[in-house]
Amino acid sequence: MDVFKKEWLQLTSLSFVQKIKAMKGPLRRWNREVFGHIDLKIQAYQEELSRLDQKAQSTELLEIE
Repeated sequence: MDVFKKEWLQLTSLSFVQKIKAMKGPLRRWNREVFGHIDLKIQAYQEELSRLDQKAQSTELLEIE
């Protein structure tokens, strides 16, 4: 919310529609910084879960796993 407020307050001379359009870039940057490449993270977690599932079928997993 702070990112949004900061950017929005700097756009006082623009119309509402122009402000909305101007917020597109900052919001995309914020999304990238906060969430990163979420699809890649999900894929990595799915691969790790699959690996652990296969390991669990042949041996007992440690508590940390």
